Amino acid sequence: MELAFNAAKLHTFDEQTGQNLTRTTIESAVPKPDTAGGAGNVVPLERGGASRQRIGQALGAVVLSVLDFIQTTEAVGLKVLSDTVRLPLKPLLSLEEAERALTRAQEQQGKAGNPAESDVVRAKHAVRLAKTFGPAKEHASEVQAIALGDTAILGLPGEVFCEIGMAIKRASPARRIIVVTLANDCPAYIPNEVAYDQGGYEPEWSPCARGVGKVLEEAGVRVIRKVLGGQ
Repeated sequence: MELAFNAAKLHTFDEQTGQNLTRTTIESAVPKPDTAGGAGNVVPLERGGASRQRIGQALGAVVLSVLDFIQTTEAVGLKVLSDTVRLPLKPLLSLEEAERALTRAQEQQGKAGNPAESDVVRAKHAVRLAKTFGPAKEHASEVQAIALGDTAILGLPGEVFCEIGMAIKRASPARRIIVVTLANDCPAYIPNEVAYDQGGYEPEWSPCARGVGKVLEEAGVRVIRKVLGGQ
């Protein structure tokens, strides 16, 4: 049973040095954290120039200020539990269909009045999805919980929308819960129900079908209850 979470890095990098600024700020005082919360639909308003440095250092400084007030104890038990969650998938193109669509898009690209660049990008994405998921109707992934006393750390696969993590926290019996996304698997964006109504990049490009957010939410709460002893 795995204890490690393979999570994404925080999106606060110095492009010239490749340095993760939030992590660097925190690591000056504590062992490195390397997790992401429910941030599938969360991006900073400013993403270019020196904004990465400002955001990274500011976030790291806030974390360090909170650390000063954390009370520690050795009188805490450790329990780990993982379970399989089956994420529903949309009907996807077969590899043959996706490759034909890509060929058509590439043939149209560059013609007068029809650059078709976006069509090529979409077709390439369809090919990747066909190679990854094939004709499957669902994707089996892992949900993992670690209980430290009355605190639960929940590992969820994919780039999970923040509303899903918040819903899990509201329904969880744990006194404290830390939701970690991109943990152990990264199949796709995991949008909530409203996102499918609103449309946009994430629900459109995700291979996951409507309802996937609720499936993951219920799985997360179920695993937390089990690891805490059936509460």
